[in-house]
Amino acid sequence: MAAAQARRILGLVFEIEHAAGKVTTPAELGALSAKRLWPFSKGPAIREVSGQPPELNKGPGGKEKLQYCAGFFDGLGHVFEDGPSYRLELTLPWEQREALRLFQQLFGGSIVPSEAVGARRLLELRARRAGNLKWAVRGEPGRHAAFALAAQAVLKQPQLLLAAHWPLFTSSPRAALEGCKWMGPFSRAEITWAYVAGLFDAVGHIRDSGSNRQVFLEFRQKSFRFLESLQGFLKAQLSSEFVSVRHFHRLSRLSVVDATLAQTMLRQLLRVGLILRKEAAQLALSPLLPIPKLPLRLLAARRSFVDDCGGRRRLAPLSQSFEKHQEAFGRQSDAADARHAMQLLRVAKASMSRERSETRITATLRHGVCI
Repeated sequence: MAAAQARRILGLVFEIEHAAGKVTTPAELGALSAKRLWPFSKGPAIREVSGQPPELNKGPGGKEKLQYCAGFFDGLGHVFEDGPSYRLELTLPWEQREALRLFQQLFGGSIVPSEAVGARRLLELRARRAGNLKWAVRGEPGRHAAFALAAQAVLKQPQLLLAAHWPLFTSSPRAALEGCKWMGPFSRAEITWAYVAGLFDAVGHIRDSGSNRQVFLEFRQKSFRFLESLQGFLKAQLSSEFVSVRHFHRLSRLSVVDATLAQTMLRQLLRVGLILRKEAAQLALSPLLPIPKLPLRLLAARRSFVDDCGGRRRLAPLSQSFEKHQEAFGRQSDAADARHAMQLLRVAKASMSRERSETRITATLRHGVCI
């Protein structure tokens, strides 16, 4: 595994340095690395950070927890420059702190308010259980965490590999992170249900169809290629074509619009271990749900500015400013996506109705009754 990671990070670093005009061939990069840092081909530094935190190997489900964290980090995690190196961060509302505690348990680090506040203000926030919390890890624990997550991550593996092996390259951390933005999904890591559970907890949504207590599922991400990879996994696992990916100017969306398929997927995610979306998934699967609409507090995977200000429920008068025109276009994209999902839902209902009709006709003919 260390050799494969070494080749992958070397290829990544070459792309970054080549784009910056600092090297023209991989041989130049190897010579520069050997002179400045270590002989990369021998790989001693790779072995230094190849060990995972001991908590990952203790108890049942250690690998699944790591895959869950990798999916969650791909959804909401960030890698930032931290002086000459990097730090890993996650920011969530107070009520979702359970996910941050899992990251702290596995990788160490600290959980603090996302904004710098005084001691008195911190006590007020804790008393009200409000505000956002931030998990951050840096230094040697940060390198270990980055290496462990990079082995399972799909979308943000380039940034995690840089954080795990940061002394290798010559560019500044900020320039290297900028170079990662255009790379897209870089990983060949296998997508698993535990990974999907973490991703769904981070950026997943349970949407109400508005009738018959049926729901559909949705993932939102900027990377269209990443959602296409996820679409391929879901189609293979669920043996269904009712998984679509659509691209808008700001982000792409993957939708699972067949009601039976959505319920099957929610049950599978509950089995592997949802955390933040567990209550919402159980409610969506409950046959005793008395009302057609699920509570809004459970539908949102995380609070966002648009949801808080009501932007998805009303279209306020717009000025001529470019920013507000962009906001209006985003809302129109939301409406178009909802119409597309409902069209797919109607197709699924029609298909199910035809299957029931054919089953009834077959059963009637078997009993010798003419129609």
